[in-house]
Amino acid sequence: MLTVLNLAIGIAFTYLLFSLVVSALNEFWLSCLDKRADFLKQGLEQLLQDSNKVTQVLEHGLVDALSRTTNGNPSYIGAEPFTAAVLDIVKAADPSTIRNISDFQASVAALPSSKFKQSLTAILDAADNDLASFKKGIADWYNRSMDRVSGWYKRYAQKWLLGLALALAVTCNVDTIHIIQALSSDPKLLADTVTQAINTARAGTAEQVVTPHTQPAKAAQPSPGPTEDTTQNVSQLINNAYAAMNKLSNVSVPIGWSEPQRQYLYDPGHFVGALLGWFLTALAASLGAPFWFDTLQRFVNIRSNGRSPDEKDIGAKKDS
Repeated sequence: MLTVLNLAIGIAFTYLLFSLVVSALNEFWLSCLDKRADFLKQGLEQLLQDSNKVTQVLEHGLVDALSRTTNGNPSYIGAEPFTAAVLDIVKAADPSTIRNISDFQASVAALPSSKFKQSLTAILDAADNDLASFKKGIADWYNRSMDRVSGWYKRYAQKWLLGLALALAVTCNVDTIHIIQALSSDPKLLADTVTQAINTARAGTAEQVVTPHTQPAKAAQPSPGPTEDTTQNVSQLINNAYAAMNKLSNVSVPIGWSEPQRQYLYDPGHFVGALLGWFLTALAASLGAPFWFDTLQRFVNIRSNGRSPDEKDIGAKKDS
């Protein structure tokens, strides 16, 4: 039973490190493509149903300031700047006067017939002559729409993640079946891997496995949507990918292309097994590093709670 649990810990540990590498590279690639900005713009187009209104929102001072480049579109827009932009589209701010709900009611009524006017009219009706409620209604309207956009983006990112994971599994020969066979047949390799896994599980979060911090931090979920504020820049993504790759290369489990493994590919039976092993690795990586970190911690806790009294005494002496 303990051997099976140790084997599960070794596999979960390998999947965790490989997922960290794939997730970091995937985020780097999507960042280079600027896909968050593309999906966000598509979401605004569906929300406002008017390309001119979309352009006005994106060119509004509060929104344009969120862009990373001078002529680019932002990859994240909060509800407050969006609401301010819409209010200025409906009725431009006049420094000499204070806008009230009746001003917006008249301005919305004067808009040409469109989906944009229809939506704002419905929000105005629900606001019941209260400007604060009208602003909140616009923000809620935006947030509901952007929840769908985040879903679009995450599905798109998941497809890239799976494809990248499969390509990297083949390139680096991260073969699940071969790893299981190696760990099962070599007790010392399994023990070393479990030791590394336990030390990693004590790190606190999946994020700390790659970039340790003095204080615990919440592990970031893979592929955040375009409407979720992300502070990671390209250099951080590169550093995370590099650190995760170093972790993976230093682990005890057999990965990479040794001469015997290259020879195996000429055997149809081994080649089919390798294909299955790579595919299993890619599927596992697509679940994300936080999933495998949580799984690893559960396995480690079960192992710790299930040790015999003698084993616990030995472990306590080592810890001291």
